[in-house]
Amino acid sequence: MSGEDRNPLHVRTRLPFETDQPQSRAGSPGAGVFYALLAVGGAGLAAYMALIEHRPIMSGYVLAPAFGAVWFLLRAVMSMRGAMGTPNARR
Repeated sequence: MSGEDRNPLHVRTRLPFETDQPQSRAGSPGAGVFYALLAVGGAGLAAYMALIEHRPIMSGYVLAPAFGAVWFLLRAVMSMRGAMGTPNARR
């Protein structure tokens, strides 16, 4: 059906529970803390593999958890930044 076939008198009304408030990108208040814990765990695993197991630093056993730790650290910072709001936002 084309746009011309629609009834021009039909207007979609907003339901009472619909709001103009955007949803938080953090998912939940504890998401940043959870991501930070995953980052610490990944960094600890990478350090364990490099220092205790004596794996080469350029091996996947060390690089994979290290990259994961950096990824989750960035996610934690962005989640906490979104939860706290930006300080220079215009109101």
